[in-house]
Amino acid sequence: EDLNSGPLSKLSLLIRERQQLRKTYSEQWQQLQQELQDECDYTREADMCRRFYEHVAHMEPDGLCFEVPRVVDSVSTTRVLTAEFLRGRPLTQAAHMDQTTRDKIAHAIMELSLRELFDWHLMQTDPNWTNFLYHHERQSIQLIDFGATRDYSSDFIALWLKLLRAAVSGDRAQCE
Repeated sequence: EDLNSGPLSKLSLLIRERQQLRKTYSEQWQQLQQELQDECDYTREADMCRRFYEHVAHMEPDGLCFEVPRVVDSVSTTRVLTAEFLRGRPLTQAAHMDQTTRDKIAHAIMELSLRELFDWHLMQTDPNWTNFLYHHERQSIQLIDFGATRDYSSDFIALWLKLLRAAVSGDRAQCE
């Protein structure tokens, strides 16, 4: 067997794959470092909290409102973020709610997600459902923890929307 087409080509492939994995790992490590840094930047998180507070102030999908805690600037620092306490229950407990309530919550969260991306170009990206609270008496969804919030450029959103439309229409070529 020719060494160039047999063992050496396989070894060459393994080396190239290893280099690609190392590059991918390095990029992922840098992304992780940035996300951890953002999560611990309480000045940034306070700003994101304020921005969300303004954005959701007039949203009332299906009769539910959204609430975001107010930042208490007088006792917040770069190392401590203080905000008003919200008394809702984590959405992880939604399975125990009636179907109508669960449907209203799901509709409201979907509307919130679409507005975050397409209207505000700003999204809370921490997929932890305990960062979303439901307050039955107030008929509100309460949002907390804005450390993982991301801004997106108009160009990124346009490309993302183009990809979404291609996926919905089944245009595989446009999805690649």
